[in-house]
Amino acid sequence: MRVVDGVVGNVEDDPDLAAAADRHREADTLERLVLDETERRRSRFRGETDAGTSLGIVVGDGPLLAGDVLVADEDRFVVVALADRAAFAVDFAAGTAPVEAAAFGHALGNRHWSFAVRAGTGYVAAGSDPEGRRTRLERLLPEGATIQSTTVQPGVFDA
Repeated sequence: MRVVDGVVGNVEDDPDLAAAADRHREADTLERLVLDETERRRSRFRGETDAGTSLGIVVGDGPLLAGDVLVADEDRFVVVALADRAAFAVDFAAGTAPVEAAAFGHALGNRHWSFAVRAGTGYVAAGSDPEGRRTRLERLLPEGATIQSTTVQPGVFDA
């Protein structure tokens, strides 16, 4: 097992790392470590890349992000990918009163449910019991609002 101590950088922020990722992709030495919501927030854990490389990972503060580079060697380049997270997309009816939307958000906050708004759509994390959460969520919706099951990248719920 290879021990990784920290993040080298992120391919989205560093043009040199992005170019190195492209070279490794062409050479078929680019490996992905796919993490779920729980794993990406851990500071120490074991993981296995899509190529079967076993890693012992120690990272600092904050969750790992898509594109974080864990290994950047001549013969191997390991980048973090994030598994989609189950969620519910909430669409409010036209004319929903701001006080109703605020009450909805307040109710979600009281339950400590992850909630985000992107491009006018609200997203609620499905949690460990999606059907139960959907049932409880339907009771909280303002009149005319609808929900659909979907998936989102975990970063949607980052502050």
